[in-house]
Amino acid sequence: LADQQFGIRKYLKGAKEDDAFTARQAVIEGQASWLSWAYVASRTTGRAEIPRALVEELSRVGSTGGGFPVLSQTPLYMRESLVFPYTEGMKFQDTIYRKLGAGAFERVFLDAPLSTQEILHPHQYADKVIPSHPAIPQDLPGVDWKRFKELVRGDVGEFDYSVMLRQHAPAADGREIASHWRGATYRIYEEKSSKAPLLLHASEWDSTTSARSFFQAYAVVLKNKSKIGRAHV
Repeated sequence: LADQQFGIRKYLKGAKEDDAFTARQAVIEGQASWLSWAYVASRTTGRAEIPRALVEELSRVGSTGGGFPVLSQTPLYMRESLVFPYTEGMKFQDTIYRKLGAGAFERVFLDAPLSTQEILHPHQYADKVIPSHPAIPQDLPGVDWKRFKELVRGDVGEFDYSVMLRQHAPAADGREIASHWRGATYRIYEEKSSKAPLLLHASEWDSTTSARSFFQAYAVVLKNKSKIGRAHV
């Protein structure tokens, strides 16, 4: 029904950035999940609405991999990426529905969320904070750019940071730190002769304190991943 009304393929293509694309996936799958359970509720209670407690319970299904042996053995990022559109998307849809009523189903397609931050914090949806895209540093000492070619570029959202910090810096409060995200970009290069990768990454936070908290946690991430190669912060 959503595809008939709005064109899902066109809706997804409207996302200009990676994180915005993930947010739109969450709208599509979250709304479908919510409506499916609302239909079940209408058949049993006569009211097409999901109790809040059930929404919370359903949103935890699959997040830990419990009951799904293969899923539980996959890396945290892969596992949460698979379930995020359904679990967090459904919670997002439920919050918007309780605020706007039936108009919520159309609203999220006509006025798409700009980031996964809005999915994770539905109360920010109305604020429409436009994510920043900080410039990638190019003046790196000792780097001869003629020796490198760019492989890929993109952006990083709150969801990405939350998972990364929880996986590689478990002592830090990854969810709390990531919630202060305002924008981030990255580029991956390859050294032409050795094929060695080079990652450049810039991020912006809502305060100096938040930036410092992320910097400290990210240093732990790089230390824990240092077996892969050299890292400079």
